[in-house]
Amino acid sequence: LQHSCMSLYDRKEQPTSFEINEYNKQFQQLKNLSSEMQNSLKGLSNLRVTYSSDANIVAQLEVITENVKRQVIEIESNLESKSNRN
Repeated sequence: LQHSCMSLYDRKEQPTSFEINEYNKQFQQLKNLSSEMQNSLKGLSNLRVTYSSDANIVAQLEVITENVKRQVIEIESNLESKSNRN
């Protein structure tokens, strides 16, 4: 998330059109990643139901779920802060 193109607008000189295009591509890729990670939460929930009799698997799925949620929040907050600067 801290890639140089994502800090494009933190610089003092005017960005080139190539840099702006790269920034926009990366921004969209991160939005897509966040969306797909959010979509994966339903599948993880379904797996918890499927393996509800196996406490070890359920615990591992809960850890994965929390990690995905944390990553989504981090991506979204970084994207929001970057988009608010423009």
